[in-house]
Amino acid sequence: MVIFNRNYENFPQPVWQKIKQGNEFIMKYVNPEYVNRIGHLFNYDKYEQICKNNFENFGPIYGQKYNEKDMSVSITGKELETIEETIDKDGKLIYVKSIKWRDINDNKDTLVYGMIKEFIMPEDINFEDKKSLH
Repeated sequence: MVIFNRNYENFPQPVWQKIKQGNEFIMKYVNPEYVNRIGHLFNYDKYEQICKNNFENFGPIYGQKYNEKDMSVSITGKELETIEETIDKDGKLIYVKSIKWRDINDNKDTLVYGMIKEFIMPEDINFEDKKSLH
């Protein structure tokens, strides 16, 4: 089942939504800007990410990192701002500043949302940002 969130369809920043199922976080929604900005990682087909967990979508290393952060947000309810590595459309390393937050749907489903706030080129990342990389 895809939980569709129309609120983010025209949002100018990449946004995604995951649902917690046991100890996994399953991708349920990505907005068009998510596909536009990082779709090269999944052939610009959002359905290649929908209904898959962090490990299926991002591999063991990043999957584990994302799972730990999603778990933290889902338990504490506190927003989490991070800087992560990713690859741009040309295969070059870049960084993204992201924020994650939690929503409880119908008093039972734990949803974790994320949004990329900023894309950062490696030469523009400062020392404090590098310390926060996980």
